Amino acid sequence: MNWGLLNMNETKKREVRLDRLSYAKGDLPVRISRSQVRQGSAPGGLAYHPEIEFQLIKRGKGAYLIDGKTYPFAGPSLLIIKSGEVHSFMPDLDSVVEKVFLMFTWRSIVSDPARFRHASLPTLLHPENDEIAVMDTLLRQMEMEMKRRAPFWQDIVRARIIEWLVWVRRISRRPCHPSADHPVQKQLLSYLESHFCDPAPIPKIAADFGYSGTYLTRLCKQFAGVGIKRYLLQRRIIEAQKLLVNGPQWTVAAIADRVGFSDFCLFNRAFKKLTGATPSEYRRIYHLHGGK
Repeated sequence: MNWGLLNMNETKKREVRLDRLSYAKGDLPVRISRSQVRQGSAPGGLAYHPEIEFQLIKRGKGAYLIDGKTYPFAGPSLLIIKSGEVHSFMPDLDSVVEKVFLMFTWRSIVSDPARFRHASLPTLLHPENDEIAVMDTLLRQMEMEMKRRAPFWQDIVRARIIEWLVWVRRISRRPCHPSADHPVQKQLLSYLESHFCDPAPIPKIAADFGYSGTYLTRLCKQFAGVGIKRYLLQRRIIEAQKLLVNGPQWTVAAIADRVGFSDFCLFNRAFKKLTGATPSEYRRIYHLHGGK
């Protein structure tokens, strides 16, 4: 599976692609997918989408980079990626990772925000085996309803997601000890996040850090799945996506300049290559389908 950037295309059926997941207009914005990442699989790049995403890890080892922090996992785990968080997945090269992900638009499911506050949910949880089994059963029930589309199927799917969230709340009551980041990795990520709009070449970054560019690029690949040059490009495009959606007062040319592209044509080509749409198309399609 390609864990690339958010990809939006308009088709004859007016579907919107969000992180390579299709939502037909008027459909329930919920997607469930199962995957098995084989040993030796290459990591993907950065990802970003407006939905909340739950990654139920049934087995395997690896790590997620989520909003600037690394979350390693080994065995049964639950990763929670909140709306708009930039993330990437790095599988362990010596492990097979089996996982199921549930992705949905929060406000389309949760009608009682006082009961469920997704902002307060932790990022990494460690369910017990019996809890993994129950949550996987809920996912299978949702998959069956979404496939059959019998009367009231959307109501049943919403109810199962609410039940899923109750289980998440229960598991989150148990303490979870955060892992310590590699000190240079943490500094490098903080630097890249603060300077990704600046046209800083790798030699300058290396000079600022006092390490070789080769070492820093290898370190970046370890925690983000891509090298420094690719990381900076993807972060600029993700920032442009956010501004196109949340900054209607900004022109496309102004956004290109704001995220570090002095050449508008280069920005246009890079944006379309990574998202599947031009910046103008992206903005138009997003608002055509009602936003988040």
